[in-house]
Amino acid sequence: MRIGLSLGLLAFATGAVAEENAWYIGAGSGGTNFESEALTVELPLATPVSIDTAVDDSDNNLRLYGGYRFTPNWAVEATYSTLGEFELIDDTNQFDVTYDASSFDIAGVGLLPVWDGRVDLFARAGLAFWSFDADVAAQPSLGVTPAFANRPDSSGQDLFWSVGFNINAFEDKRWTFRYELTTYEIGEAEELATQGFNIQYRF
Repeated sequence: MRIGLSLGLLAFATGAVAEENAWYIGAGSGGTNFESEALTVELPLATPVSIDTAVDDSDNNLRLYGGYRFTPNWAVEATYSTLGEFELIDDTNQFDVTYDASSFDIAGVGLLPVWDGRVDLFARAGLAFWSFDADVAAQPSLGVTPAFANRPDSSGQDLFWSVGFNINAFEDKRWTFRYELTTYEIGEAEELATQGFNIQYRF
């Protein structure tokens, strides 16, 4: 009887927390660092040439996200991010390699409220459904069309994780300023890491 009553009170308390401004949406931007795995580019010259190369570049990112906070300590979240466009310009061999990356992420979020809920420390982890648009193009003076020996995967699913903090503004704490660092383990990327500043609203 006591166990049943305790579980009922816990369910009621959890439900009460979840009903108060449980949904949230947000948007933000930041920077992305990207390093690809080694790529082989073939140049169909009179004597064919194969060149091993890698893209190591950075760009800006944009994201939109939304989530549901079940309790002060747990939430689920979905995010769409344009991760950036990354480029290698090889003037020696007269070709350019570009990556255009984006991702749709599903994550569980663990939060630790501090300072009477004005600040949340959080960690996220989940699955990234990523998309890479890889291209290799000749510079005008090359005169032939380069190609990848093995074209990189254009889409897939891999893990990601993130850490950061929320600053919950105003008395009702509905507006949140959020900063986070995220690491993706995706596709042809040896490293893809983002940082972002976001504005979030709970309703």
